[in-house]
Amino acid sequence: MVDVDTLRQTEIFSHLEISQLKTLQPSCEVRKIEPGQIIFHAGDKADTLYVLLDGVAVIRFDTDRLEMVMVTFIDPGKSFGWSSLVAPNRYTNTAECPKASRVLAVKADGLRELMRHDPGALFSIMQDIIATLSSRLRDAQVQLYEALELIERLGEKK
Repeated sequence: MVDVDTLRQTEIFSHLEISQLKTLQPSCEVRKIEPGQIIFHAGDKADTLYVLLDGVAVIRFDTDRLEMVMVTFIDPGKSFGWSSLVAPNRYTNTAECPKASRVLAVKADGLRELMRHDPGALFSIMQDIIATLSSRLRDAQVQLYEALELIERLGEKK
């Protein structure tokens, strides 16, 4: 079983009380990820929220035209796989660890159960999810702007 201190060291659970963390413990496990291992693919059923404990995780968007587009790097302590908490419960991107890593895997059913019965936990967890989504949206806007600038520059060279 994952100890309460490990849960408390993660950004998403750092504001939860000991009793809330203890309720969450049975839904958690630490997994070792091998270099190059895919944690989940876009479109997979999303039943687990992940937190990078150590190592490196990359969130990427797979396209038909390109092999893949990197969306973001995940820093240790940060969560990913938020799609496990919202319908339709399908991962929207692919997560991979390019080097050996450890992740905290949290079963979404257990997490949803805690949030259903504890409004304080719901508020704290959803605040973190919203901050994550906001950050990713900002990153996507920057990437789009940079791509549009490149297209404009390439058009001017013709």
